Amino acid sequence: MNSSFSLQKRCIQKHALASSLARSGLIQWVMLASCLMAPGVFAQTLKDAMAGALSIDPALRSASYNRDASAENVAQARARLLPQVSLQGSDQKLTQTTTQETLLGPASKTFTGPSKNYQMSLRQALIRPRDVVGLDAARAQKENGELRYQTELADSRLRAAGAWLDVLAAQQTLQAYAQTLTPYERAAEQEQNRLKGGEGTRDSVLEARAQLESARAMVADSRQGLLAKQTAFTLATGLPFEPMGKVSLPQIKRTFLNALDKQQLWERISQTSNDILASRAIEQVQQSRLKQSEYDHLPTLDLVASYNQAQNDATSTQGIRYQNKQVGIQFSVPIYSGGAITSAQRQQLAVFEASVADRQSLELRIEQDYQNVWASQQSQVDRIAAGEMLLEASIDQLTGAKKALALGLKTWGEVAQAQSAVARRTSDQINNLVTLYKTQLRLLRMLPVDDPYWEQWTELFHAESVKVSASR
Repeated sequence: MNSSFSLQKRCIQKHALASSLARSGLIQWVMLASCLMAPGVFAQTLKDAMAGALSIDPALRSASYNRDASAENVAQARARLLPQVSLQGSDQKLTQTTTQETLLGPASKTFTGPSKNYQMSLRQALIRPRDVVGLDAARAQKENGELRYQTELADSRLRAAGAWLDVLAAQQTLQAYAQTLTPYERAAEQEQNRLKGGEGTRDSVLEARAQLESARAMVADSRQGLLAKQTAFTLATGLPFEPMGKVSLPQIKRTFLNALDKQQLWERISQTSNDILASRAIEQVQQSRLKQSEYDHLPTLDLVASYNQAQNDATSTQGIRYQNKQVGIQFSVPIYSGGAITSAQRQQLAVFEASVADRQSLELRIEQDYQNVWASQQSQVDRIAAGEMLLEASIDQLTGAKKALALGLKTWGEVAQAQSAVARRTSDQINNLVTLYKTQLRLLRMLPVDDPYWEQWTELFHAESVKVSASR
């Protein structure tokens, strides 16, 4: 009776293990299909990602419209200094009634005739200091609009490159963790066979199954992370995710940015940064407006000319037409405005001083950020070197474990643990590389988009990502 029950129990356990392994194989095949067909690669290059982002980024489109709007300030300010020509006219029907007192009483007479009046006038500013300074302010506003657009252009590139790197990193992370499934499945099967042979224990079987489920959960988590990165990439660039392609995560441990002189790069940033130049443009705008407020009490002088042609038929001027031509100057001298001009000067002085403080604060923040980013870049290189040594050690341990397994000196569980160590350190190394690349993008963000370093970095990573994929 006990023998029959034991046999039935072993059959049930064997069937459960077989079902578990079959389910595991199916899940593994589904999860890894794209990786097995094209490990860690997809179709869009770095240049594709940047171009896609530039074509759909609403923030960039908004900055473009604001730049165009700012440029119109120059035309409007210049117009105040150019000749102003206007034409006015009227053509009416005049009905006039005249009444005269006579000995016989009031005598009325009604007359109807045309009333026409046409006038062309010209005004040319001669002395208008406020409007002259206003043109300088408008030019500074135009410059600020252009710089803001260039800043948004750099941010758009930064977002696209970051999303591109995240997808590549997530693919390779998934691939690394997926390679742990087979050893853990073999370990679970080995422990089950040892239990059936009387050499193992139920605790060992349960532990092997728990480790297998943990590995599956890690792969599932990596898969979900990849899906999230794919969605973020599509949203940032407008490009569909295509797993079959020619691009892999670049393996660049140092770039030309690491070799630059720290002080020289900062001087380059401080002189060309779009953010700093934009703050200086705003400061110039406020300075011009301060001058405008100071010029409000000065007189203005205009050249005026007009030509007038009219016909106002009446009982006394019937059939008479006349023309007037006038040329002269017109001046305006402010005398007293209730203290408004002096108040405006004080107000604009405060606004100008605030813009100076804002510019100084921005320069300080950018310099502090530069120091932190530069230090992070250099320390990240050291982390990558250390991570590479750890990864090589894990790979050596995995190779040794596999050799010992072939000689019967180690179990599949030990091989699985070694494979997990390789996966974890591979993931850490991928994160180290991506962190370095994003740190360097933050350095490039401080430079204008037309700086040669932008193109040099883009070309380097574009070519390296394709070369890495080809080597695989």
